[in-house]
Amino acid sequence: MLPIHEFILWNNCSNNCKFCWQKLEKQQTYEEQLNSIILIARAVEKLKDTHVLFVGGEIFDSKDSVLNKALIKLFELTLDKMQKGEIELLYINTNILYDINTVLLPILKKIYDNNMLHRVHFTTSGDNYGRFNKVNNRDSFYANLKQIRSFYTNLPIYVNIILTNNFCDDVLSNKFNILEYEKTLNVKVNTIPYIKFGKVIHAPTRQKVWDTILHLNEQMPGYGVKYCNNFLLNQNIVLQKYYQGNIINISSNKSVCKHSENFKRCYADSDECFVCDCAKLKALMEG
Repeated sequence: MLPIHEFILWNNCSNNCKFCWQKLEKQQTYEEQLNSIILIARAVEKLKDTHVLFVGGEIFDSKDSVLNKALIKLFELTLDKMQKGEIELLYINTNILYDINTVLLPILKKIYDNNMLHRVHFTTSGDNYGRFNKVNNRDSFYANLKQIRSFYTNLPIYVNIILTNNFCDDVLSNKFNILEYEKTLNVKVNTIPYIKFGKVIHAPTRQKVWDTILHLNEQMPGYGVKYCNNFLLNQNIVLQKYYQGNIINISSNKSVCKHSENFKRCYADSDECFVCDCAKLKALMEG
């Protein structure tokens, strides 16, 4: 599989999500944000045979016109390289808890005009406990999601929901149903492991995660094996960000099992590797 070059444009975000570790990191100055876009654009210009992912913090909630124009140019550059066949897929990660008319919709319009919607993975997050810490955040999320979908019916939209303790409880009690959620919003749901940093507050136990995936597989036969296969893919992910005038590689180290060491931070009561557990779960479901 082609590698993914993932660029963290900056840590800055105005939402203060409960589970976010980036809010504890240094927030970039305006000058650093602008320099980050410029240097990431230079890095993207050199890429070939890869996928590209842009993420924050939050990359679309700035009100500064200069910063936003530079961000739009970064996406235009990426689209140009996609047209040349040098970048295959573009991943856009955003919380859509802001006015989407200033930057996001113009970027999606450029993608649509260039007939590139099918080569974009638009990813957001729908966590009810950590993301929506204000009622108006939840309202903004669903209103913006509905507006994006009304404009771009064929845009692949993925809603990431973290496997927190609360979410696992909702799935196991049938309070949350993925099929109903996907049908109502016309999206695809990705359940992703919780990566704990600092205090262990929202992480589920290892057994609860296993039970949740097995429960989803009962609701949607074949779901669990496909889910595990996605984590077992041998795909290189290069994580990069701006730091002191340079774009540096901050990809996590590998554990003895050859998976990212972050996957050993998914459980409240265990340091077993989540990806290794996916292999065990897959064998259990197939057996």
